Amino acid sequence: MKHGGYQAEIRYSEETGRLHGHVVNIEARDLVLFEGASVDELRSDFAGAIADYEASLREAGRTPAPAR
Repeated sequence: MKHGGYQAEIRYSEETGRLHGHVVNIEARDLVLFEGASVDELRSDFAGAIADYEASLREAGRTPAPAR
């Protein structure tokens, strides 16, 4: 799944019945996780997670940009 240049790996949990994602093309020291019960919910949570991640980078004086 992709959003704004960020790429995520998605997994389905049989245990919870939910989809779980994590962004793979960011700095190794960073971690961005998101989840949803449906693909639409997952996409929405992904977009929110990226917005929060970029805001936290700006607050820390870092430039938000996906790793290449």
